[in-house]
Amino acid sequence: MEYAAILIEAHYLDLISKELGLNGDKRININDLAVNMAKENNLWCKEIFFYTCPPFQSSKPTADESSRKAKYDKFKDRLQKMNITVREGRLQKLKIFNNGKPEEKFTEKGVDTLFTIDLLKLKEKYGIKTAILLTCDTDFVPVIKAAKEEGTRVILYYYTDNKNKTRFSLSYYLANVCDSKVLLTEQLLKASTFSG
Repeated sequence: MEYAAILIEAHYLDLISKELGLNGDKRININDLAVNMAKENNLWCKEIFFYTCPPFQSSKPTADESSRKAKYDKFKDRLQKMNITVREGRLQKLKIFNNGKPEEKFTEKGVDTLFTIDLLKLKEKYGIKTAILLTCDTDFVPVIKAAKEEGTRVILYYYTDNKNKTRFSLSYYLANVCDSKVLLTEQLLKASTFSG
């Protein structure tokens, strides 16, 4: 059986989980999800990469920030014990104005770059010729093209809620640059959950 690497964008998975109500007592088991996606394609899951950002921390963290960071560290430790490679960007806090009122907004920095580096090094560094991606980011179109030119087969997993122009709409450009695309079903996600 051929090996595959599974690259999961945490923010996208989080949006899907919230949409399906899988972020309370029922949570996605990242390892099981990756293994199940590989099995659906008759592949063996050799490497799992999980792209995320730790919670924002002020220079003097608040009690809430410290609590979030402690929970995140526990989650990260659990992933690493399952031999999942966690790639961390950072959260940048921005002040924006909404109808003249200042609001805080957080944006991820560095996650796309880490994803890009791993995708381009799969074949050379890990000897893996197939990548399964869980993302909806069209910024990856050029790097997917580059990876394919180097001989990497790319399978895209995507989710849809069957509504037009929502956050789950699949970009034509992203879908067509990949070798194949697979709908991430609610059944697969629920088969990859744990309670706790």
